[in-house]
Amino acid sequence: MERLTWSKADKKCARVAFDVAYERECASILAELRKRVDAIHNSDDIWGINDYLWRKRREIRDKYDFRGSVLVKVLAHLILEGWITPDDLQGLSEEKRDLLSRGLGFFQNDSGTPEMKR
Repeated sequence: MERLTWSKADKKCARVAFDVAYERECASILAELRKRVDAIHNSDDIWGINDYLWRKRREIRDKYDFRGSVLVKVLAHLILEGWITPDDLQGLSEEKRDLLSRGLGFFQNDSGTPEMKR
């Protein structure tokens, strides 16, 4: 398989979307954390918060990988999870949009599944 190369413009567009997704997900974690803190009634609740944060930290660490070799997959995953939309990636080259569309299953349909506009 050929190594995927990223132009400066593609990297910039991907970075903006990547950072937007990260900030949105962190905001979601913070909102959940506030709910959990407000619901603390005993020491088990405190350790439950610790466990929640530990799981989320691992998920975030494993998910947000900006290496070019996995970036298309990461961006697709972020779209599927709802942290970004295909519109957030409209600045990508046609080649990268096609990779997202073809290779990672974004097809036009009426069911609300994310799709890449070509």
